[in-house]
Amino acid sequence: MSTQTLPDRSTGRTAAAWVAAGAPVLAVLIGVGVALGGVGQAMAVVVVGAVVAAALIPMDWVGRLPRYGYLSIEVPVLLLLLSKLVFRVRDAEALVDNPVDSAGAFRLACLGAALFLGLVASLASTRPGIEPRSRLTSRPFQLYMGYIFVVLIGAFYSRNFLLTGFRVFDLTAAVVVMAGACRVAGKQAVPRILAVLYWFAVSLMATAWAGAALLPGAALERVAPRLGGYTPLPIRLSGVFPTLASDYLGLLGALITVWSLANLLFPRRDGGGPKRLTLKLITAFSFITLIMAQYRTGYAAFAVGLMALLWFGRKRWTAVLVALVLLAGISLAMNDSSQVQAFVLRGQTEEIVTGLNGRAGWWSAALPVWQESPFIGKGLLTATRYEVLAEIGRTSTATIHGTWIEAIVGTGIVGTSLLVICLLLLVWRALKVAERGDVVPIVLLSVLLVRSATGYTFEVFGYPCLIFLALALRLEDPPLTSEGETSLARERHPSALGREFAPVS
Repeated sequence: MSTQTLPDRSTGRTAAAWVAAGAPVLAVLIGVGVALGGVGQAMAVVVVGAVVAAALIPMDWVGRLPRYGYLSIEVPVLLLLLSKLVFRVRDAEALVDNPVDSAGAFRLACLGAALFLGLVASLASTRPGIEPRSRLTSRPFQLYMGYIFVVLIGAFYSRNFLLTGFRVFDLTAAVVVMAGACRVAGKQAVPRILAVLYWFAVSLMATAWAGAALLPGAALERVAPRLGGYTPLPIRLSGVFPTLASDYLGLLGALITVWSLANLLFPRRDGGGPKRLTLKLITAFSFITLIMAQYRTGYAAFAVGLMALLWFGRKRWTAVLVALVLLAGISLAMNDSSQVQAFVLRGQTEEIVTGLNGRAGWWSAALPVWQESPFIGKGLLTATRYEVLAEIGRTSTATIHGTWIEAIVGTGIVGTSLLVICLLLLVWRALKVAERGDVVPIVLLSVLLVRSATGYTFEVFGYPCLIFLALALRLEDPPLTSEGETSLARERHPSALGREFAPVS
């Protein structure tokens, strides 16, 4: 029986280009259908069905198909990402009255399809000729599964069991899809997952700029007049369709900028991945998006990620120089008459900024709610939204804008402890592989760690969570020898790690 050969690197680039070009188009078509309802909604369903049907075609259609196993890797991961797109904003009361509107039904359909494909993949076997993983998952990944179990228990203590149970559903869909991909593709699964995540983020930023070109009044918010102050950059970028908050765009810009820089400075040994010119263009594009989003935490996350990249990439004198420049910028930001401070304040007063745009008040209001169920919590996202934010008038705010407050209120000490242990173990392993030249894990984790201070990350389902889970799988447990002892093969042969974090494997 003949075996299917794997495509060359040009096919991988073609596949990545299809993901980057097709994702925003598909998002717009689906969003229009959901917004119109009726026939439009039916057409949106047809579009999703057509994509799945196209993926089932058992032939390489002019190099369109990514490679074997796409229905177990690329398609379900893309469905997970599409399920998080926002086409309407609802307040807490509307969410309770009708938890599954047309947009909610679309999200359920995407998650359900992704979960089904992940379950099917989990029952499959690794393709012959593909290097299997020493273990299907890893200890950090298993710790995260324990965290999900705590979220499920907390649903019984929440104000709305159905909504909290949905948090368990989407997190479960994510871990099943990831594990199924590893079952089918072995060690090739995680680089392919990361490729989809990379290009999807690029495509989302492109939709925001398309909105700025077509609907500048909606996409470019004028911040200074609204806040009554002065800033050198009086507008900030946000996504119109799909809806993308400027803070979220800033996070994407920070992640993709340092990710692309890492692959520029430390290219893969096999020569795979995007061409250098493409990486340079994406780096510039994502950095401009970061600046225009005016997300202050994003600026800090980018700075920390850049420092981690330079320091662990053995460019330490450059890291010191960058640190001195950053210190000079901070000193200028403290000068009341400087343009740097005006840019950082973004038209706001110092009192508003030091209060983290009201977040400090939200967090103070959340602590009494946590004390009502300190060990298991009162429901992930549900407790903070309905018992904290809604009570202080923030009915349209979905999260409390802080990973650790969200985790402690929603999952208590038990869930938060599991999350902390999982994160610390990942950071430890990322530092170990950084010593051997693979710097991307610690760079991405650095960005997520800074973001966790003022926004959601790995505690709830979303793009940062998928990055986190992919890293949890990539940083595998050390393989065991026949005697059950930990193998030192990877430490002795760092080249075996490769550069698997490049956007396209």
